[in-house]
Amino acid sequence: MTYQHFTQEERYQIYAWHQTGLSMRAVGRCVDRSAATISRELKRNCSQRGYRPQKAKELASERASRTRCHVRIDPEQW
Repeated sequence: MTYQHFTQEERYQIYAWHQTGLSMRAVGRCVDRSAATISRELKRNCSQRGYRPQKAKELASERASRTRCHVRIDPEQW
């Protein structure tokens, strides 16, 4: 199984279905992801106003920018 980030379209779908009151399992089936993945997305990317797709994208981008950069050692330095 490969890891895939949520697309902006998927985040808007999650938002819409979550607002209608669907369970996380039902939302997961609609987006073809597990309920745990939907739960994690909602938990990690909620702000004070709740889950917002645009804010979720910003938070995910911030986390990605804080990751370690793998600096390659060029042959001269090696």
